Amino acid sequence: RDTFCNEVPLIFRKDQIYYDYYAAQVLRQFGGAEWDKFNNEMRDWLVETQSQDGGAKGSWHFPKGGHGPKDGGRLASTSFATMMLEVYYRHMPLYADNAAEDDFPL
Repeated sequence: RDTFCNEVPLIFRKDQIYYDYYAAQVLRQFGGAEWDKFNNEMRDWLVETQSQDGGAKGSWHFPKGGHGPKDGGRLASTSFATMMLEVYYRHMPLYADNAAEDDFPL
């Protein structure tokens, strides 16, 4: 875990939402301080950038968001943002120290 994050630093990049989507999944699996930092930045930024205007209210649009949202427009941007915010619920963390015990008590 430490080697992975030291050799391949996963940082939140507001200009590459496609990258951020996959980084969120990877870091969620590993947990730890790297995930906490990434998640706090990602979550706060997504909430701040959510549209509050007219028919676009509740959506996101990242025209310079790199591969995916750049070509897919508001629909792709909103899809990526929503899936990033739902990363806690979509997959059980497999590699975190207390993977299933804390997040999914039996």
